[in-house]
Amino acid sequence: MKYTQILFFATQTYTFGIAIQKVSNQTITCNAPPSKTFNLAGLSTSYLIIPDKAKLNAYNSILNDKLHLNMGNIAGSVALQAAYNFGADWLKQLLEYVAKMWNWFVFFLQ
Repeated sequence: MKYTQILFFATQTYTFGIAIQKVSNQTITCNAPPSKTFNLAGLSTSYLIIPDKAKLNAYNSILNDKLHLNMGNIAGSVALQAAYNFGADWLKQLLEYVAKMWNWFVFFLQ
């Protein structure tokens, strides 16, 4: 299952750098939705996809050597893996619940 965000009225989403192969090596894709979708805020679960090795090395050099931000969060990594591997049922239930609340809200406004 592909997780992007909690979306309604959309059947498919695309990440620019992945969908268009011609530019994939020129892009850096920042992926933050797991923290929102699976309520993992504070666990540092956002990540980057950097296909170009030179850009990846430059990024890692700044992140590791200059900013010392390469420590990560083991709890966040484990939670992210668990959410992606086992979260489909939970996400389905969440979307059903949010859709039900949305419909109630629209009804209430009418």
